Amino acid sequence: SYPEYITKYPSGEKNIIELQTNHSHVHILFSIDACLLPEHWTGFYDDIIWNFPHHCGKTNLRKSRRLIQKAFASIGRLLLFSRFHITLAKGQSGLDHSSILFRRYFKYRRLPEHKSDSWNIIYIAAEEYFILQEASIFQPELFPPYISSGYHNSERSFNDKIGSETLTFVKSPVVTTVKELTEYENKIFRIKRIAHEWRPFFHRDLSIIYLNPEKATELERVLFFLIEELCGHILVDFYEIVDRRTYYLGLPNYIYRFVWQSWRIPLSRKLCNSIHEEIKLTLSDLFIEQHLQMIGREISLPALIKESSEIQKPLEVSKEDFDLFGSSDEEDAEKERIKQERLKAYAEKKAKKAVCIAKSSIILDVKPWDDTTDMQEMEKLVRRIEKDGLVWGGAKLIPLAYGIKVLQIICIVEDEKVSVDDLIEQITEEVSDHVQSVDIVAFNKI
Repeated sequence: SYPEYITKYPSGEKNIIELQTNHSHVHILFSIDACLLPEHWTGFYDDIIWNFPHHCGKTNLRKSRRLIQKAFASIGRLLLFSRFHITLAKGQSGLDHSSILFRRYFKYRRLPEHKSDSWNIIYIAAEEYFILQEASIFQPELFPPYISSGYHNSERSFNDKIGSETLTFVKSPVVTTVKELTEYENKIFRIKRIAHEWRPFFHRDLSIIYLNPEKATELERVLFFLIEELCGHILVDFYEIVDRRTYYLGLPNYIYRFVWQSWRIPLSRKLCNSIHEEIKLTLSDLFIEQHLQMIGREISLPALIKESSEIQKPLEVSKEDFDLFGSSDEEDAEKERIKQERLKAYAEKKAKKAVCIAKSSIILDVKPWDDTTDMQEMEKLVRRIEKDGLVWGGAKLIPLAYGIKVLQIICIVEDEKVSVDDLIEQITEEVSDHVQSVDIVAFNKI
């Protein structure tokens, strides 16, 4: 309200008088919640400007991210074809400041250096279908009488002249499938392995078992061709993680990494997960349709054995087997019966044989939001995450800085059953009130 504003920011009264006296088209409103804007404002504004947003109380990343997420959700309901301009203090956006300062948008064979210890604004914006259209250094001369305030929730000013960034976001179309996304992305010119500094990107892994080890190299070339055909420009890179090679039932098992990024449509975590799963299902179908001797690790053991047997020992009928006067139906039925008996015996034999289970030992650094986070409670919540093939080990607190400590915890995972990327994502989502980020300190095969 106006009385509360004057009480909190006494010097702001002269600004109100100036606006009311000399700017007749300006309307000043109080008690407006940026996270819950009135619905009747929909389509009314061409631009919304918000300089240096912050919440009341002690600043921390968790509350800041929630504030921004709620603001994007609220503004997204109002803006149709308009723009949202937001100015953040130095380091808050998470973007590489030099990319904004020197207008360097792209990186070749390198990924953007988005800082996890930030507001991660382009990732939050993507969840609400906003994409960063423009970024520039904040120009205070555009707001001559403007004085920043709110330092420690008071009238005190803070430094808004050095390193502050103005980001302009616009709404983007909503897509849900790989086809829709590639149709947008393939319309623009892109060079392989070039990443955009101002777009979210994600890593996702793919596990492939080669049923014919002698043809693994040839099959791998086919796999890369299929990936390129399916993914188009939404894929920055696709490569094998060589040190994670292993064997499954004596067959080579390779792990490949996708680097997903789209330029015209903001790629959110949810959308990335959706298209990644769609690609895996499509690949599995293509492997079967084209009789390719490789499969994903998602297929069950009986299916694996059956697929391997059918591919490696196809049923062939030569000319000598054809009897013009005999009963081909009876012979075919007999051959099919013998084949099924052999397959069943083979499956039973394999089932009895001890299987070598590939495992990995991983050390994770789990970073809290601030020094007020209850570390014991955080560890308890992390350990509550249970998966088939996941075993939690020892843990300790490592001093970081300014009284903040990091939880360093060991876990053992079965490579077939547990994806490390999925585990990290689950920790950050399910323990979001305590966990700011999770990093891999060490990754060793057992």
